[in-house]
Amino acid sequence: MVGIPKEVLDEIDHISNRVTIGAFSGIFLGAAIATYRGFPILRTSLTVAASCAMTGTACFITERAAYATLTSITKQDTENETMKVVASHSIGGLCGGGLSGYLFHKRPFAGMMLFTPIMISVALVEMEVDAYRKERIKDLLADRKSKQSLDSITKLQSQQRDSTTRDEQPK
Repeated sequence: MVGIPKEVLDEIDHISNRVTIGAFSGIFLGAAIATYRGFPILRTSLTVAASCAMTGTACFITERAAYATLTSITKQDTENETMKVVASHSIGGLCGGGLSGYLFHKRPFAGMMLFTPIMISVALVEMEVDAYRKERIKDLLADRKSKQSLDSITKLQSQQRDSTTRDEQPK
């Protein structure tokens, strides 16, 4: 049986994480809109959450496709990683926003103008979170290494104490 490649599953996971965040944001946004306008809260919250999930799906699928394309073109160039992330999110905002704008209001340019800055902001937040995660992992590994060094020093000192006490005991 042929399985789905791990890279594809990673991309699907990446998209689903962002779409889930969008849907949950839509629930709270819908509740706020319903409260302000006097609409039924549950129905409005679920409708807005579904809209946010659909627009998030449109934007993030095109973003991931653009990122995969840019990565294959640049042959895993790590120096331009920031540029690839921002460019792919921009493309995702343009394409996904245009599609969403057309589907919801028959105005693709309005969707592009709305979702491109949002997607660029998401790119900047993702880069900050990734930098924090890498720094935190580096700190944890350094702490673990220093703890292992401290443990080995303590163990060595206790072995030396044991050997000196054995030498000092009368025979």
